[in-house]
Amino acid sequence: MAGDEQTCLAGALRQIIAARVSAVTSRVWHLARGLGQRRWEQPALLAGVTLLVACALGAFILRQAAIQTQEIVIHAHEVRYAAVDVLDAMRDAETGERGFLLTVDPQYLEPYVAATGQLEDLQSILRTLTMDNPEQRARTAVLDSQIADKLGKLSQAIDFTKSGQLSAAVDQLKDNSGKRTMDAIRTTIAELSNAETVLPARRQGSLIWLQNAGLAAMLLGFLLSAGLAVTAIALLKGQAAVLNTSNAMLVSSNRSLDDRIALQSGKLQLSQAQHEFALDASGLGEWSLDAQSDQSVRSARHDQIFGCEAAPSHWGFTEFIDHVVAEDQAAVKASYAATLASGADWQFECRIKRGNDAAIRWIEVSARRYDAAGGRPQLVGLVSDITDRKRQAEVLRDSEQRFRSTFENAAVGVAHVGLDGSWLSVNGKFAEMVGYSTEELLCRTFQDITHPQDLAADLGNVQQVLTGDIQSYSMDKRYIRKDGSILWAALTVALQRDASGAPAYFISIINDILPRKRAEEHQHFLMRELSHRTKNLLAIIQSMSTQTAKSSASIEEFGDRFGQRLQALAASHDLLIDGNWSGADLKALVSRQLSSFADPGDPRLTLSGPAVTLTTESAQSIGLALHELATNAVKYGALSCPAGTVAVWWALDDASVTPRLLHLSWTERGGPTVTSPSRSGFGRTVIERLTAAALSGKVILQYPPEGAVWHLDVPATCLALGDTSERPRMPMHPLVL
Repeated sequence: MAGDEQTCLAGALRQIIAARVSAVTSRVWHLARGLGQRRWEQPALLAGVTLLVACALGAFILRQAAIQTQEIVIHAHEVRYAAVDVLDAMRDAETGERGFLLTVDPQYLEPYVAATGQLEDLQSILRTLTMDNPEQRARTAVLDSQIADKLGKLSQAIDFTKSGQLSAAVDQLKDNSGKRTMDAIRTTIAELSNAETVLPARRQGSLIWLQNAGLAAMLLGFLLSAGLAVTAIALLKGQAAVLNTSNAMLVSSNRSLDDRIALQSGKLQLSQAQHEFALDASGLGEWSLDAQSDQSVRSARHDQIFGCEAAPSHWGFTEFIDHVVAEDQAAVKASYAATLASGADWQFECRIKRGNDAAIRWIEVSARRYDAAGGRPQLVGLVSDITDRKRQAEVLRDSEQRFRSTFENAAVGVAHVGLDGSWLSVNGKFAEMVGYSTEELLCRTFQDITHPQDLAADLGNVQQVLTGDIQSYSMDKRYIRKDGSILWAALTVALQRDASGAPAYFISIINDILPRKRAEEHQHFLMRELSHRTKNLLAIIQSMSTQTAKSSASIEEFGDRFGQRLQALAASHDLLIDGNWSGADLKALVSRQLSSFADPGDPRLTLSGPAVTLTTESAQSIGLALHELATNAVKYGALSCPAGTVAVWWALDDASVTPRLLHLSWTERGGPTVTSPSRSGFGRTVIERLTAAALSGKVILQYPPEGAVWHLDVPATCLALGDTSERPRMPMHPLVL
């Protein structure tokens, strides 16, 4: 289409120039021939001189007009040449852009770059040539605006292609705005050329008037003087020579235009070859369809896509729809009917069944409707096989879905963190761990919720990863939850890089290790507690052995009494072990200590009191005291005879009482008459002094005749209230006897 327009424009220009030159030349020679045949009488000398001067003046004016006409003609040619050069450069730029868009081959940008580099100079030349004509200057300004608009669209399409946005580039290629802009440029250039053609014609009319006036003056001179006639004829022949020169110049210009047209035709053929190569390289099949006759013209690539081993003798919409799978046929038919009715572009994707191998393939069709002669609806378009693209998109969707499912349902915290520490994305588990919503975290950085004491180490690791010293890092750190509490977490961080190798973002895996940290803290506490209690137990055993030895008359007696006391101490420890060293129930402690002296359920024993749990230190001291009381009761007191009874009761003051005390009482009845002991042994020392001293309490020991009475008051700190790790340790005084 572009070549036809150029040929028509050049042919019209040649016809106009040739007609104008031929008319001028013919008129001059006819006038000269007529003048050569006329005869005039000899005028008077004064009239002859006057007429001679008039003829000379007329000849001079005619010569100047011819020279000006020649300059105008040359100027008109220069403007038309400059306009054609601008149009050629725009076509080269458009050809280069289309070649690059279809092939993504940088070599197709060479004509585009060369053309855009020449355009500024060509436009400057055109502006200079038209600056003396306001109308042409206005047209040149419009042309500059149109060229800038077209170059902007070409540059945008190239940028889309370079950045991989092929769909956006193709959409722009399909957009009619680029074609409309190019048509407007052609129209403006045609107006410029036509205006330059009109100017010589107008000048030619003025020249004719001047010629007629000059010839009239010379005719009058020839009536009076043959010499003046000869002079006038010579002058006219000189003007004819000038016009002949102009005609020769026009002939030369015509030849130059023919050469330019031939050059443009060659470029058009080259552009067509490049277009076909680009379509083949991109895998696009071309087709056109006469919707009225249902006849089509197709490229070989089109038939290959549909699996036609040989070109079908007839191929129309009916044959096309037969290849479309049944599930997609209704939608394709509806869109085809809508395109024919509305004139809108026909664009869709569907599945086809290939003819040669029955394979199911995805295709994409893009077509444009236009009306041929007689209003016959026509479609011209492209078809491409997009099966691989569809499969890749499906694989990508599956991958993204698996990643999203793993990300959101992971049992640990997962987050993407920007290079500045901002949270780019977090899963629900991490948001739950730190007590923030996902939206709240995305407005913060990891620095905002990191414990100040751990921040420096974390940032140091981040810097080492960024500099490449390490690939990833792991550390235990503390996060500050939204409610202000501390979350201990095991953090693993790796750096994700982009395609160029530059750091993009961090991938963080966060595991809640608060239970582990608590277990470690509890373990450390137990080790410290074990060390303390072991030292205390050894001190007790040492004191027991020393005092037992002092009060024993023989080794056998020492072994017997010392073994019983060790058993009592072991019984207390058994209770503590059963309670995981968190304490011992007072009732169980009393029952365990008395079990060596009376059977469980013995009616002689009465135990009463609320559920109370003693600390480990309290259980050891009270257990030894109960053992000594039971030993004395068996040897000398109520448990030495069947009728005797022992009542053990305890009570705890109300929480409002200050100081709050635990009261423990041992009362014997029904045994032998009791008298105060004459000597004080280890047992009495434990009962009367050591227990009270160890527990910072008070002991009352009485020996009424009806039975011994022992009463102990100790602070409530001897009770295991809540978590032992949070309870202040009750002071444990050494057993110094």
